[in-house]
Amino acid sequence: MGGGRGVGTILSVLIYSKNWRLRTKSDIWLPSIKSPSVTSFIRKTMIKIRAAAKHTPTFTPFVRLQSGVVWMGLRDHRLGCGAGHGRGLHERSERRVEADTVAVTVMIDLFPTTSDQNMLLEVQRAVAAHAETEDRFDEIRTISGVDQAFAGEKVISGIVTLDYETMEEKDRAYAIVATEFPYIPTFLAFREGKAIVSAYGKLAHKPELLMIGRCGINHPRSAGLATHIGVALDIPTIGVSKSILCGRSEQPAGTGSVHLLMYGGRQIGWVLKSKENCNPIIVAPGHRVSMESSIEIVKHCLRGYKLPEPTRQAHIYANLVKRT
Repeated sequence: MGGGRGVGTILSVLIYSKNWRLRTKSDIWLPSIKSPSVTSFIRKTMIKIRAAAKHTPTFTPFVRLQSGVVWMGLRDHRLGCGAGHGRGLHERSERRVEADTVAVTVMIDLFPTTSDQNMLLEVQRAVAAHAETEDRFDEIRTISGVDQAFAGEKVISGIVTLDYETMEEKDRAYAIVATEFPYIPTFLAFREGKAIVSAYGKLAHKPELLMIGRCGINHPRSAGLATHIGVALDIPTIGVSKSILCGRSEQPAGTGSVHLLMYGGRQIGWVLKSKENCNPIIVAPGHRVSMESSIEIVKHCLRGYKLPEPTRQAHIYANLVKRT
């Protein structure tokens, strides 16, 4: 976070007057969140704000995820706007509000550089809480693969966009970012996430779905890199990895065969034999993709190699950038 204050949370209290005109804004710095979850913390905060503003009958909480920031606030249900419609308190409305409106926004840095494990776990809990494992995407016309390479203290993120039917390349972009975070197993999003977000922003045409060469919900805290990126950007993602991070599964026999990956009594992904004489790959939903669709999409993208074409091409591209 900015201002040299280290890692923490900014609680922004915004008071809107009629027609959503911002009247006042104040920021309160919180060094850390001590509550068991971010959601619990902000719910308690909003109850206090609503009581103080005396708007409890007409205001309800909303949650929105955008560009690496979790936005939580209050919405006036008389206007019918909020996270469910992709709209929130930051948009103007044609209808008048007869009284002042109070909005509370908590901004959580989803890619902090701290090594404080409590803070990292708090962020991962927020990511897991907001991840969706149901299909919420348009017809897939293009799909992008994402993979990383490393050069010294820098991470190189390569993204290659392909036509979903033909697997022909349509776009590519990369970003090189200094690694501000050390390598810690199960916390890769904090090391690699910023580079992916930067590369994604450079794409001329955004795909309907990202396939990321890392874990999705097949993670001890259901917050692998693919899930983290999906939640941060609020885009559909699938994770494809080469080894099991957590969970158990039978080994698939022949090419194309698949087995469930189970952890804690629930399915967290698939183990897929994608090519003969190769170890299987692990497939899991990241965000806004169902368990069933994740394996169907990956199978569709196989073209005779161990890795599906999007992540295979991204791997080649990231290493090409590294060499040049």
